Amino acid sequence: MKKRRFTSITGYYKKKAGLPPGTLVPETGTEAPAGGYSGPSIRLVRYSRESWQIQIVEPSARGVEEVIQAVKAADQKAVVWVHIAGNLPDVLFQHLGNELGIDALTLEDIASNHQRPKIEFSPGHAYMAFAAIGYNGQEFIRDQGDFILGKDYLLSFSNGFGLPAGVASGMDRGNSQGGPPGRGDSGSGDVDELNLAVPFEDWTVPVLERIQSGRGFVRQNGPDYLCYAMLDTVVDRYFGALEQWEQGNEELEDRLLFQNHGGREGSEGSEIQILRSQKDAINQLRRIIWPTREVLTEVLKNESKAFFPTAQRFFKDVFDHLLILQDMLETMRDSMSDLMTLHLSVVSNRLNQIMKVLTILSAIFIPITFVAGVYGMNFQFMPELSRPWAYPVVLGSMAGLAGGLVVYFKRKGWF
Repeated sequence: MKKRRFTSITGYYKKKAGLPPGTLVPETGTEAPAGGYSGPSIRLVRYSRESWQIQIVEPSARGVEEVIQAVKAADQKAVVWVHIAGNLPDVLFQHLGNELGIDALTLEDIASNHQRPKIEFSPGHAYMAFAAIGYNGQEFIRDQGDFILGKDYLLSFSNGFGLPAGVASGMDRGNSQGGPPGRGDSGSGDVDELNLAVPFEDWTVPVLERIQSGRGFVRQNGPDYLCYAMLDTVVDRYFGALEQWEQGNEELEDRLLFQNHGGREGSEGSEIQILRSQKDAINQLRRIIWPTREVLTEVLKNESKAFFPTAQRFFKDVFDHLLILQDMLETMRDSMSDLMTLHLSVVSNRLNQIMKVLTILSAIFIPITFVAGVYGMNFQFMPELSRPWAYPVVLGSMAGLAGGLVVYFKRKGWF
């Protein structure tokens, strides 16, 4: 099995060496999920208690300007949520940041796919980086997500999860999907078309469905609750990814036990590679969950209440989920150590079995070889050599010695 990592972190930072702070470095070598994408996409959502509006915006200068104006016009009457999937051209991305007061270092963090989960507070907004993960049966797939949380708006960014090709063209670009805020229209946009077309678990879709249907408390609260709802979705999906990993781990354990009880031999190298890959995946996941806990610790402090006025208490639930995940990870790390010990025991036991067989064969043939060696010395005066019964007697003696040793070893339980 080829050993793979989440991302080429060292290569990314090597390209940044010597560049000024805030320089946007293009990502290379990051594979997009299967399904094919139409490139970067922008989704503009406005919602209030009474109505919602969803709009797919062109990732162009005109579209970015429309997003900027929507964010600047955000007020308490309606929440503005902008989701940008994929990487915008550098010029448009920097223009967006300059107009909305996002500094160059934060833009650099958003543009990368290697950021450690963290939270930073600036005048007028808070920046949060996190990681969404999935499991494809062999490895964890990581997608960095970012939030820019303002008083009446939320910007969310996803580096790996763009809209599949054909989805954007299948929706009425620039037209509202449902009634605009303030008209009392509950909305009737075809968001289900979007959901059905996404071939992976996009962490924004469940919240989008809740906005559309009016379920839950998203439309009754501000952008801080929207931030909580999406982060809660991301963290809850950690459990599903871990469950899939654990199923593969149980299958590996069964294979090791099967080999120990006479199963197929000759695959020690393959098992070692799988064990190493599983252990690396758990360690990488641990490097995501621990800093995410630190993010939630900062959110739960009183100093953060200005940015999370209504949702701060809900983040405590996400924090509790992370504690559970942390305990699960520690258990799984112990399980990996036990599996490695089990594998080494299986290999050692198999080697002992082979050595036992060779020892038994050697013990049987040593006395036979001794008898054959004595009568093969070719001395002139060996009385038995002239006897007609000497040859069958010697052969019988050899057979008797071999049979006696076989019976002895059998009684000793050697085989």
